Amino acid sequence: ATTSLSSFAPDAASIVSSIKYHAEFTSLFSPEKFEIPQAYIATAQTVRDALIINWNATYEYYEKLNVKQAYYLSMEFLQGRALLNAIGNLELTGPYAEALSQLGYKLENVAHQV
Repeated sequence: ATTSLSSFAPDAASIVSSIKYHAEFTSLFSPEKFEIPQAYIATAQTVRDALIINWNATYEYYEKLNVKQAYYLSMEFLQGRALLNAIGNLELTGPYAEALSQLGYKLENVAHQV
């Protein structure tokens, strides 16, 4: 039996839906307005969701293979850069750019507004 690792890769439509959800239910902003600070927080929350889904899948995969693991902790203080790096590492730059465009924003502007 072959053990494989599948990744979570949402499309632009599901990203838009998730951003709208987090904009309404997660952030501390008015649901009446969708301004760039709210767009940043909602986008960051959707990226966090995708990272957790992929992290859990990776953990399960490694557990099945019974591999040794080493951990490395790094602090990043450039939050906009961290957001773009996370989106890039998930290979979702295109879908996130498209999703935010549908919501009236550019990915780079949302990421760097912090």
